[in-house]
Amino acid sequence: MKKIYLLILTALVCLSAQSQDQPKEPAAGGKKFTVGVSYSYMSLDMKLTDMSLHSVWAGQDMGTYDLSSAEIDDLNSFADRLSTMNSICVEAGMSFLNKPDSKWRLDGNLILGLADIQKNIYNNNSEKEEYNYKSGFSKPYLGIGFDISYQFNPKWGLEIKPLFNATMGKNSDITDNINLVPENFTQTLDDKYSSFYERLSLMGSFTTGNLKLSAGPGFYWVNANHEYIIEQTNMTNGDIIRDEINSKSVARGFIDGSIAVEWKITGPLMFSAIAGIGNDVFIKTGIHYNF
Repeated sequence: MKKIYLLILTALVCLSAQSQDQPKEPAAGGKKFTVGVSYSYMSLDMKLTDMSLHSVWAGQDMGTYDLSSAEIDDLNSFADRLSTMNSICVEAGMSFLNKPDSKWRLDGNLILGLADIQKNIYNNNSEKEEYNYKSGFSKPYLGIGFDISYQFNPKWGLEIKPLFNATMGKNSDITDNINLVPENFTQTLDDKYSSFYERLSLMGSFTTGNLKLSAGPGFYWVNANHEYIIEQTNMTNGDIIRDEINSKSVARGFIDGSIAVEWKITGPLMFSAIAGIGNDVFIKTGIHYNF
């Protein structure tokens, strides 16, 4: 965590120093459309909210078992569920409100790309990793974001940055150290998932030259759904044991500290970055061309 803070602080100091040599123009380009590329990173500490198990053994339906609230609380007390995501995206946006005589500005942005999802469950009682999931950069990533700002004067302003993104897909690259393969059986694992992240950053901003710095509280909500199917096949008689585990989880935290920077590099080219640091970590950076 200290390394992340140091990296962000160093970047801001360097950008601030360089911005002093640039012409004194507003940080926001004043154009109608934008295109660009971006990179995002998230690290989330999750907890279970719901889980059920449906089993079919050799054609016999064993029914569905729903975990109680007490059982879920017990699992959350000793299991760490960490979810990380890296994404590389292209972006396209437009300004809905950007009049020279208005203190208000409203921009929207559509984000499309590929995400690398990693999830693991660590049992603190047994000190063992129970579950590990890796997708590689192969899962679709969709996001939409807005930037609503009000400029009190040329230096000071207020910004609200709503952001929503979603990822989903199916993966079989799973290490499961709980549901081990019985002797004389083969096993296949499939995890079908969807994950939704909503964020609202409320920040005060300060503009100097071509650089705008913003800071304030951030509020976020994360919801992840998993349909995990385990099939074990008896190599002697072909009988199949099928377990379907459906689960829902959310982030343990919901508030963090947000910092952001916008730097007009030259002409219509702009660099931007926003980070949310708290119990979880969110970072998004990008290069955009305004026209």
